[in-house]
Amino acid sequence: MSSDNKTVTLAIHTYRRAIELQVRLKAEGVSSELRPVQTDRSGPEPGVRVCVQISDLAKALRIVETEADRELVALSARLAGMSPTLLIPVDFSSHSKLAVEVGFDLAARLHLTPVLLHAFVTPYFQGQIDAENPDNGIEEMDNAQLELNLEQQATVELDRLKSNIRRRILDGTLPKLEFKSELREGVPEEVILQYSRKTPPSFIVMATRGASRRSRELIGSVTAEVLDSCRVPLFIVPENKTMPAIRDINKVVFFCNLDQQDILAMDTFQRMFSYPDDAEIYLVSVNPRATVVAKKLDGLKHYFTENYPTSVFHALPLNIAGDFRGDFEKVMERHQIQLLVVPNRRRNIFQRLFNPSVAHRLLFEKDVPMLALPS
Repeated sequence: MSSDNKTVTLAIHTYRRAIELQVRLKAEGVSSELRPVQTDRSGPEPGVRVCVQISDLAKALRIVETEADRELVALSARLAGMSPTLLIPVDFSSHSKLAVEVGFDLAARLHLTPVLLHAFVTPYFQGQIDAENPDNGIEEMDNAQLELNLEQQATVELDRLKSNIRRRILDGTLPKLEFKSELREGVPEEVILQYSRKTPPSFIVMATRGASRRSRELIGSVTAEVLDSCRVPLFIVPENKTMPAIRDINKVVFFCNLDQQDILAMDTFQRMFSYPDDAEIYLVSVNPRATVVAKKLDGLKHYFTENYPTSVFHALPLNIAGDFRGDFEKVMERHQIQLLVVPNRRRNIFQRLFNPSVAHRLLFEKDVPMLALPS
């Protein structure tokens, strides 16, 4: 700990987290100031020191050491304009039920309230006459009655899922959490995105696809659309993968843009998962325009090692312009990777069609859980 002008460094964080800590300290009556970390190392911009008066140090340490993680998560959500909820879109398939399991696991870990969201689509029909067979006219369906019937059916299925969740909470196979549910009419991806814009959750958990490709399929076919358009952290559960408990995921590939966003993304990731000492994180660059990739990755690795000593970091300077798929496949097998963490920038429709993001490509190519963090 360094001292300077009767102040001491309480912590070193990214700017965003330093602001959060400063707000927490102020709420408890402790004044603080932020100062940049001076370093000669190449790589990303350094972090920020949170400095307090020596006379306030003991109180500040008690605040930092005893403050519940849920308060930090709730504060982070408020600062970002988000609600302390975790959204789980469901279509009642086996895969979305897996998303419920993962979602409740994450919600318990992050002290968030799960919200089940189901969207039902009303297929509107218009009366028409077959020109060749005029006697085979199609009767016009009462759209209002149809919508009512579909809503009633969706309500029954949602109630059945909620009852199943309550039973699992009682028998201990799901964490003991209060949860909410929403039933809305509309195209699933539009409903999810509209919900996220109006009441941004802290997190979304989705399955890769539903049980079938019929009109009843509401989740898997829209995951890519949500991935490309949503500005909320998104955890994607693969359809054909046995999902380990969140606490057991400790082999991670972290894709980097080699810019300041990597620091913010890693800080978000570390606060979400609070990894034990045996966690290994492999840093891989996905910026095709970056120069001296190995040097920048090494700088990033040193920065993360200093700030997150409970994780072991490895720099893997794979060439994204070369045989990236082949090299990355070897990394996946050699290190038994359990989770992919990817930066996810908003892209326009042209980019999404002709130059899809790494997150988008990995969604369809890898049968591994993925955490997409907005950048």
